[in-house]
Order: sequence, then structure tokens, then C-alpha cells
Amino acid sequence: MTSMSLSRVVWSGTGERLYSFEQAALLTQTSVTVLEGFANLGLIEPVGVMLRSQDLLRVVQILRLRRDLGLNLAGPRWYWIWQEKLLNCDLNCKLTAAGKDRC
Repeated sequence: MTSMSLSRVVWSGTGERLYSFEQAALLTQTSVTVLEGFANLGLIEPVGVMLRSQDLLRVVQILRLRRDLGLNLAGPRWYWIWQEKLLNCDLNCKLTAAGKDRC
């Protein structure tokens, strides 16, 4: 007996793999409803009706932040904002240090 799959791999115009909400739910061990909720809150950014790899990573991060730290759904957004600020500060410090002896 042979099995057939109607699944297909979808690529964005920039060459990035895209996933359906169903595929993403399976890969992230969550549900389509949860993913739609994350999209409605702006925590993930679908490309039409598809999700990018970075969206799947964000879903996993959201689930871990909620599980491990007990954050509500606003928490991950603030986490990413502060993470970006800290990375920018670190980069600025390194650039400053390159021209001087200290930050």
C-alpha cells in the first residue's frame, strides 16, 4: 500500500519556507486556534495565510515564556522589545569600545 500526500512546500518571494497554520500547529504542538489568536494579537505576522520559520520560533518562545515564567500574552512582546534594546546597547558599547579604551 502506498501513501500519498497532498502537502506541498510553499516558498515566499524571498526564498523563505512558508507553513500553513495546520503545519505550524503540528510542528509547535499547539492548535490552529492558538496560532490565530497569536496572529490577532500581533505576536506573529502571517504572510497571507502562511507562517514563516521565524513565526514558528516565536510561537515556541511564547509558549516557553508563558510556561516557564508565567508571562501573560503581553509579556513576550515586552520581552522582545527589551531584548532588542539590550542588543542595540551591546552593539553601541562595542562600537564605542572599538574607538576608545572603554564603553
